[in-house]
Amino acid sequence: MFTGAGVSAESGIPDFRSPGGVWSRYDPGYFTIQKFLSSHETRENTWKISVEAGLLTEVEPNPTHYATTELYRLGKLDCVTTQNINSRYQKTGVPEDKVFELRGNMQWVVCTGCCRRFPLPEVLQKVKEGMEVPNCPDCRSILKPDVVFLGKYYHRRH
Repeated sequence: MFTGAGVSAESGIPDFRSPGGVWSRYDPGYFTIQKFLSSHETRENTWKISVEAGLLTEVEPNPTHYATTELYRLGKLDCVTTQNINSRYQKTGVPEDKVFELRGNMQWVVCTGCCRRFPLPEVLQKVKEGMEVPNCPDCRSILKPDVVFLGKYYHRRH
């Protein structure tokens, strides 16, 4: 099964392209990987916008997530491939190794230097405590949500 933004919109997660979506409120050019990596101010604003736009909000799965999970349990589908970045299928019971999130996952933050991953709530707590732009506690490199940003291809070092 292949799913997209419409599924998560029902849970209150804004999509990017629809009227009233994220791109109608914020310039998409602001979310390029090049700007994010090259500008402290952009990183600060990206974290702020992500919170304001509801992209980092924990939401409950909706009936479509549960119906998809039931199809999986019944053996009617082998996996879920999704453009969504919110991990709702895993929360309803589809095994993690059966969910393919094409654009990444907002449940994690990744270091652009050492590639260490951190749970989003851990990083958000530091932001709430006053850290405007989180950096990796190990190597001090830039932390970014573990999702695909716009712009030229960005490859993490392994």
